Amino acid sequence: MSKTLPANARFLVIPDEQTSNYKKGDVIVFQDIRPSISHIVKRIAGLPGEDILVDGKTFFLGPSEYFVLGESDISTPGHVPYDSRYFGPVPKSHIIGKAWFIYWPLSRIGVIS
Repeated sequence: MSKTLPANARFLVIPDEQTSNYKKGDVIVFQDIRPSISHIVKRIAGLPGEDILVDGKTFFLGPSEYFVLGESDISTPGHVPYDSRYFGPVPKSHIIGKAWFIYWPLSRIGVIS
Protein backbone atom coordinates (compact mmCIF):
# COMPACT_ATOMS: atom_id res chain seq x y z
CA MET A 1 0.00 0.00 0.00
CA SER A 2 1.43 3.38 -0.93
CA LYS A 3 2.01 5.85 1.88
CA THR A 4 -0.21 8.90 1.32
CA LEU A 5 -1.04 9.91 4.87
CA PRO A 6 1.75 11.84 6.62
CA ALA A 7 2.35 11.40 10.34
CA ASN A 8 0.45 13.88 12.54
CA ALA A 9 -1.67 15.05 9.62
CA ARG A 10 -4.91 16.97 10.09
CA PHE A 11 -7.93 16.20 7.91
CA LEU A 12 -11.29 17.56 6.89
CA VAL A 13 -13.89 14.85 7.40
CA ILE A 14 -17.27 14.28 5.79
CA PRO A 15 -19.51 13.10 8.66
CA ASP A 16 -20.90 9.57 8.44
CA GLU A 17 -24.49 10.83 8.21
CA GLN A 18 -23.63 12.37 4.84
CA THR A 19 -21.40 9.54 3.53
CA SER A 20 -22.68 6.10 4.39
CA ASN A 21 -21.61 4.47 1.12
CA TYR A 22 -17.96 3.69 1.72
CA LYS A 23 -15.84 1.89 -0.86
CA LYS A 24 -12.44 0.20 -0.90
CA GLY A 25 -9.65 2.74 -0.83
CA ASP A 26 -11.62 5.34 1.14
CA VAL A 27 -9.77 6.83 4.11
CA ILE A 28 -11.99 6.85 7.18
CA VAL A 29 -11.79 8.24 10.69
CA PHE A 30 -13.23 6.05 13.42
CA GLN A 31 -13.36 5.75 17.18
CA ASP A 32 -10.71 3.43 18.57
CA ILE A 33 -12.12 0.01 19.47
CA ARG A 34 -10.33 0.19 22.83
CA PRO A 35 -11.98 2.22 25.56
CA SER A 36 -10.20 5.49 24.85
CA ILE A 37 -10.87 8.87 23.35
CA SER A 38 -8.57 8.53 20.37
CA HIS A 39 -9.57 8.58 16.72
CA ILE A 40 -7.86 6.42 14.12
CA VAL A 41 -7.37 7.11 10.41
CA LYS A 42 -7.07 4.08 8.11
CA ARG A 43 -7.88 3.03 4.55
CA ILE A 44 -10.75 0.61 3.82
CA ALA A 45 -9.60 -2.72 2.38
CA GLY A 46 -12.74 -4.81 2.94
CA LEU A 47 -16.47 -4.11 2.80
CA PRO A 48 -19.43 -5.56 4.74
CA GLY A 49 -20.14 -9.20 3.90
CA GLU A 50 -16.75 -9.88 2.31
CA ASP A 51 -14.13 -12.46 3.22
CA ILE A 52 -10.67 -10.89 3.31
CA LEU A 53 -7.38 -12.82 3.04
CA VAL A 54 -4.48 -10.81 4.50
CA ASP A 55 -1.08 -12.19 5.50
CA GLY A 56 -2.37 -15.75 5.13
CA LYS A 57 -5.29 -15.22 7.51
CA THR A 58 -8.96 -14.99 6.51
CA PHE A 59 -11.23 -12.40 8.08
CA PHE A 60 -15.01 -12.68 7.74
CA LEU A 61 -16.84 -9.35 7.75
CA GLY A 62 -20.35 -9.03 9.09
CA PRO A 63 -23.14 -6.99 7.46
CA SER A 64 -21.93 -3.71 9.00
CA GLU A 65 -18.18 -4.27 9.41
CA TYR A 66 -15.21 -2.83 7.52
CA PHE A 67 -11.64 -4.10 7.28
CA VAL A 68 -9.06 -1.31 7.47
CA LEU A 69 -5.33 -1.28 6.82
CA GLY A 70 -2.66 1.21 7.82
CA GLU A 71 0.11 2.53 5.65
CA SER A 72 3.00 1.89 8.02
CA ASP A 73 5.95 -0.24 7.04
CA ILE A 74 5.34 -3.83 8.19
CA SER A 75 8.67 -5.22 7.00
CA THR A 76 10.16 -5.06 10.49
CA PRO A 77 10.23 -8.58 12.02
CA GLY A 78 7.77 -8.91 14.89
CA HIS A 79 5.97 -5.67 13.98
CA VAL A 80 2.20 -5.92 14.39
CA PRO A 81 0.42 -3.01 12.68
CA TYR A 82 -2.41 -1.34 14.57
CA ASP A 83 -5.17 -1.96 12.05
CA SER A 84 -7.79 -4.66 11.40
CA ARG A 85 -5.06 -7.31 11.38
CA TYR A 86 -4.62 -6.46 15.06
CA PHE A 87 -8.06 -5.43 16.35
CA GLY A 88 -10.38 -7.00 13.75
CA PRO A 89 -13.14 -5.41 11.68
CA VAL A 90 -14.42 -1.91 12.46
CA PRO A 91 -18.16 -1.72 13.17
CA LYS A 92 -20.02 0.92 11.16
CA SER A 93 -21.21 2.44 14.45
CA HIS A 94 -17.59 3.44 15.22
CA ILE A 95 -17.07 5.33 11.95
CA ILE A 96 -17.02 9.10 12.31
CA GLY A 97 -16.68 9.84 8.60
CA LYS A 98 -14.57 9.92 5.47
CA ALA A 99 -11.32 11.91 5.49
CA TRP A 100 -11.08 13.69 2.17
CA PHE A 101 -8.70 16.64 2.52
CA ILE A 102 -5.36 17.11 4.30
CA TYR A 103 -4.86 20.65 5.61
CA TRP A 104 -1.77 20.01 7.75
CA PRO A 105 1.14 19.82 7.22
CA LEU A 106 0.99 22.63 4.68
CA SER A 107 3.54 20.83 2.49
CA ARG A 108 0.96 18.05 1.95
CA ILE A 109 -2.21 20.13 1.63
CA GLY A 110 -4.73 18.69 -0.82
CA VAL A 111 -7.34 16.07 -1.58
CA ILE A 112 -6.61 12.54 -0.34
CA SER A 113 -6.22 10.07 -3.17
